Amino acid sequence: MVTRSQDTAAALARLEAALSAPDIPDRAAQDCARLLDKLRRPARIGIFGTDGEDVRWMLCGMLGADPLAGARVWPALQLVHGDKARTTATLADGSTLSRDGAPAADLMTCEVVFLSITAPWPVLQRMSFLALPAGTATAEQSAALSWAARRTDIAIWCTRAFDAAEAAIWAEAPARLKDHALMVRIAADGSAPRTAGDTEDFVGVFDVSRSPGKPADRAGAPGLARLQARIEADIDDALRADVDAARLFLHRFGHLAEAGDAHRAAGAAPAPCARGASQAGVHGTADPERLVLLSEPMLYLRRRARLLFETLELARPDSCAWGAQILAGCTETLEGLRERAARWPEDDFGARQLREAIEEACDVSVLLQAEGEDEQVEDAAVLLLQLREEFERELAA
Repeated sequence: MVTRSQDTAAALARLEAALSAPDIPDRAAQDCARLLDKLRRPARIGIFGTDGEDVRWMLCGMLGADPLAGARVWPALQLVHGDKARTTATLADGSTLSRDGAPAADLMTCEVVFLSITAPWPVLQRMSFLALPAGTATAEQSAALSWAARRTDIAIWCTRAFDAAEAAIWAEAPARLKDHALMVRIAADGSAPRTAGDTEDFVGVFDVSRSPGKPADRAGAPGLARLQARIEADIDDALRADVDAARLFLHRFGHLAEAGDAHRAAGAAPAPCARGASQAGVHGTADPERLVLLSEPMLYLRRRARLLFETLELARPDSCAWGAQILAGCTETLEGLRERAARWPEDDFGARQLREAIEEACDVSVLLQAEGEDEQVEDAAVLLLQLREEFERELAA
């Protein structure tokens, strides 16, 4: 499935119109550009493991082709979509070589440590790939996984047994990489996959069989077909969540989309702030990593607060349970923020302060819920409002 759904196309059109509005505020322009980037960008699939041949076999199976046909040694590899084929190689000395077309045989004789390939393959419109065939050394794998975490939406860990050594490697992987990680247990020569160890850190476990020397394909590896079906479904779920986030933005700033349509229909040049946001993507005047880190939790907080407000509006005056329902919803909202904040980097001072504020709010919310009086509902609402203000200050920093 490569084509965009009607909902995604409609959200993109309205966001693009909003971004071209002449009076769009800077913050709204940054949020709009970030949402556009998420809806346009293919899902980023990372393939990892301690056996380089298994990582290569899995990538070829996902692609339906071997991007380095004939190469005996594979470096770390990235594949993205582009109108024309192009190859960029990073060498061991830090220099780079770029050429049009697919990787040439002579290029692979150099000390290539990372290879970025752009290709017009349809599958790359739906998902891009990062393959890191690191070795068994814990330090090497830890460095590779940390680097890949910010470039991966769905992680695939290829394993033969997931023994204690691999479990130790995966335990050191960043939390954001584990958020959506799939384990693929690979067996050779048609034998059943060996029983893996602890798989709690994976959202799914798949068994596939491979024949040495033969490329992966759906017909020859039924487990691979099931894996791909799961990834397709997960991508669709993520797209729906992104469309929901876009609708939430447009619910507040829908008037900007109408203004942008009118502005473009009049043939006027894009507004200066819209041009700046479009050219800078999500960068604007803020740290793009900070926007990525905090925007989703902020959207989550706003969405949950709105749901609680709607619940309060619909509550019957003679109901005895409405206060408890709101307090429980507040606690659940804050626990959701706590789970998100637990994955934030420890070296980010601003994020650490915000995480401490969330922890304190969680403790207060539990106490309010324990008291369980209707009077505590107002205090719970103040908690959510204060946190929202903390998020807004941090995003504006």
